[in-house]
Amino acid sequence: EEQTPVENILLNYLLARQLERRLPSVEFQDQKKRSYWKQCAFNAVTCFGRKR
Repeated sequence: EEQTPVENILLNYLLARQLERRLPSVEFQDQKKRSYWKQCAFNAVTCFGRKR
């Protein structure tokens, strides 16, 4: 059974997505931390809680 080029592209895409999900890249985690701190800088109350 021959596969069309479009099917090949879709299969490659799905395989790549599965691999990304299994191996969370260090870059992604760094980006997550960065956006967390960006949010903290923007709104310190949500980050550190309200001072009493």
